[in-house]
Amino acid sequence: MVGPTLVLVRHEELSGVHLDGLRRMFDGEYARDFGDWDPEQPYGYAPHDIYVIARDHRGIVGHVGWARRTIVVGARHVVIAGVGGVIVAGRARGSRLGSILMDVTAGSIADAYQQFLVTRRTWLESENRRLGPNRGEGDLGEQQL
Repeated sequence: MVGPTLVLVRHEELSGVHLDGLRRMFDGEYARDFGDWDPEQPYGYAPHDIYVIARDHRGIVGHVGWARRTIVVGARHVVIAGVGGVIVAGRARGSRLGSILMDVTAGSIADAYQQFLVTRRTWLESENRRLGPNRGEGDLGEQQL
């Protein structure tokens, strides 16, 4: 038997087919206790930047979502990845799909973080060039990321 196919889908690319499959999976797990799946409820849906979705020949069998979030630590704002909506359909349990989904999720977060660092470094370098050698109090210098 071939394992499920995993895809990464950006929020803006989420289709009706994806949402219908997620609704069926979440309802199969939670409808008895919580009623029909409601995208506004925290037990299965919060807007994510990236959805990691596992499909087999019968439909969606797993999901993890993550989004860039900003939290305040002391006086600093820190960018983190908030992970949620972790679910594996009953028919796929015991296959290590949850671990695979989390590994793919971690990899996509790491890739996004690397892109963020490149973008940030490019911006800092251009600002330092723009400000020139006499930056004074507003020195962007080397900032810890």
